[in-house]
Amino acid sequence: MRAGADQSDPCIGSDPNAPLRECVDSLSPSNDMSFQDLSSEGTEDEDHVDDIQPGEQELVASDWLQTLRHELTTYVLAMFRYWKDKMECRVPPEDGLHSPEPFGPSFEQPMMHTRADDEHDPFHEESASISRPIHPAKSLHFACPFYVFDPDKCDQCLLKGDILSIEDLVDHLFRCHSRLTYCPSCYETFDGLISRDNHVLREKCQPRSPGPMFGLSEKQKVLLMEIDTAQGIDQEAVWFQIWSIVFPDTLEPRSSYLDRGTGLYISMMRDFWNSNGLEYVAQSLEDRGIPANDSGNLTDILYELVQEDLLNGIIDEQMYFRMPSLAPG
Repeated sequence: MRAGADQSDPCIGSDPNAPLRECVDSLSPSNDMSFQDLSSEGTEDEDHVDDIQPGEQELVASDWLQTLRHELTTYVLAMFRYWKDKMECRVPPEDGLHSPEPFGPSFEQPMMHTRADDEHDPFHEESASISRPIHPAKSLHFACPFYVFDPDKCDQCLLKGDILSIEDLVDHLFRCHSRLTYCPSCYETFDGLISRDNHVLREKCQPRSPGPMFGLSEKQKVLLMEIDTAQGIDQEAVWFQIWSIVFPDTLEPRSSYLDRGTGLYISMMRDFWNSNGLEYVAQSLEDRGIPANDSGNLTDILYELVQEDLLNGIIDEQMYFRMPSLAPG
């Protein structure tokens, strides 16, 4: 049974029900740390730019690269839809017997064209110069329990890496859902210990209870650290064990997987990009006179930037179609 209404209606800010929409690269299980901004604008791009060689800085910051990024993202989104339409999407049955299944068979890929001045139709059979099978998606991906509990509030979980195992899931929970520094009475969150301590010393806040979306407590972290993450175990059963730790007062969900809606599309896009992205990037650079052995870190940087755009594009598209004004009738 879900918690009461006062605990299940989280909002952004210092509300104890608010989901943690920020994430750090690593977090010790015994130490709550402040989180970096999870905004998709600028931060990840800057990180990738810092990784490249000094001679490539100007190139990465150029309009040329941003144009290529946009063209490649647009092309891959079209190819993804083509791929998705050509395969049979098999999801776990509704009878509760959930097991990861491959998404479906592969198909022959048309030639790729990303030049702005290229008038060839990439889907035209006569223009194909390469023909190879696109690898099928590997399996359904595990969902973050916080995303399952409230997909709208925790959609950023879909962007914070693949969850393909229980080990991945536990790592995600510690990185992205540990509690910020907070007042033990009212559960207001703070940027640091000093501001929290000053708040506590004033003794003016009203006692409140944390909602289920407030994040992992130290007790929950200890229980999660005791989870067996070894390969070969029944990972789905362990996922539901984790659910009972994170949300002990709620009914189990129907599935532990991203097997429908936005989550499923994100999983499919990740599989598609993991299988084909490097080749798309390499070919687009080669089309512009930059062979793979001369691209340095540019291939990796463009790969990550386009992947970010693709995943955000899926989420934005799904949000658009969920808008009430667009609902049929």
